[in-house]
Amino acid sequence: MSRAMENVEDALDFGLRKLGYSQLRVGQRKVVQAYLSGRDVFFRSPTGSGKSPCFEIAPFVFEMRE
Repeated sequence: MSRAMENVEDALDFGLRKLGYSQLRVGQRKVVQAYLSGRDVFFRSPTGSGKSPCFEIAPFVFEMRE
């Protein structure tokens, strides 16, 4: 694991900046933090509740490792 990914909060902030978001909702943040910490995640939520940022942020966070 690279030094950049050692801190989940730094990785999350990097992904947010890349996507143009200033912050995530509490539930979204918990999902992303769990995923970035290496845990399995199942996130069930109604349409329009903000699931997309949870999935969109991962590629940008992993880009940070390169």
